[in-house]
Amino acid sequence: MMIGKKSRRRNPRTRASADALCSEIIEKMYNEGFFSSDGQLIAPVIEEWVLRNCTNYKCFRDKSGKLIRQGADKFTTHTLDAILKTPVGQRLSDLAIEKPKRWYDTTKMFHRYMYLDCLRCEGIPHRQLTFWVGQDLLQEGRTLGKPLASWLLKRIREQVKRLLGDTEFGLWFHLEHKPGEPDKIHAHGLLYIVDEAWLMPGSVKYGQVREAIREATGFEKGLCDGDMAKERWVFTPDKELNHGNQIYSSKSRRGRLFKLPYMGEPDLALGTQIECTTQSLRKRAQTFYERVRPLVTAFIDGSILKWSDERWNELGVTQERDLLI
Repeated sequence: MMIGKKSRRRNPRTRASADALCSEIIEKMYNEGFFSSDGQLIAPVIEEWVLRNCTNYKCFRDKSGKLIRQGADKFTTHTLDAILKTPVGQRLSDLAIEKPKRWYDTTKMFHRYMYLDCLRCEGIPHRQLTFWVGQDLLQEGRTLGKPLASWLLKRIREQVKRLLGDTEFGLWFHLEHKPGEPDKIHAHGLLYIVDEAWLMPGSVKYGQVREAIREATGFEKGLCDGDMAKERWVFTPDKELNHGNQIYSSKSRRGRLFKLPYMGEPDLALGTQIECTTQSLRKRAQTFYERVRPLVTAFIDGSILKWSDERWNELGVTQERDLLI
């Protein structure tokens, strides 16, 4: 008899290609400005984009901002080919494209993309996160038999929670070791805090957050590059992130088939799991994905061209919109 929480099984028919297509479309949606600063889909922007890129209309806006269309009512380019800018002769719309899967049927790599996409598309303050793990902490974990990733997550969550109180925050990280030195463990990932004041570079609050993570990860001066500065133990660069950051952060994986010499795995004694995510970030990512999933499907099958007001309202779009049809 199985004891404990029942887990969902992924659909064995799930293909990674469907996830790759979906994640690329969502990234394009972000780059094209389909989301407002608070994460709402902007119907007028999406519709104008479709008109300009998928039809032979001549589009412009009058002084009042109303979208004016001139020309014949004819769609010349499939929405999927338009948003991905597919080269001539490689029309994705002519292929049997799979529609986006349920969250529980998607891959781990897709989840990592959604951890980032839900934050940047919804305007949640976030930073790339890198931190090192102290040798004393590693030894203590081995002695106590604690899986390193989940133990680190618990320690960081408790320290930051003590500092932030009721302010929502979350993180995801992936462990790896320093090339050629398997005992020197560090992690790459994401950190978000809904109150932007805690992530403002140079502020007292920002320094307190980094200090809390340093304490939770067992700071040791001189562990890595010679006499490591305290500021380098927890590194949160202020830069625009994309899917490439998620690929880099998770380059070390258990059971990797084709390993580069410098992509080693942390000792199995530290636990089989080498990445962890807070429930808050996982829930945000899943909720965001389920919200935009219908729009992604509409770009794949072209049905967005015939969406009604009611269909737009199901996505929570409240802006006055220009009808496509």
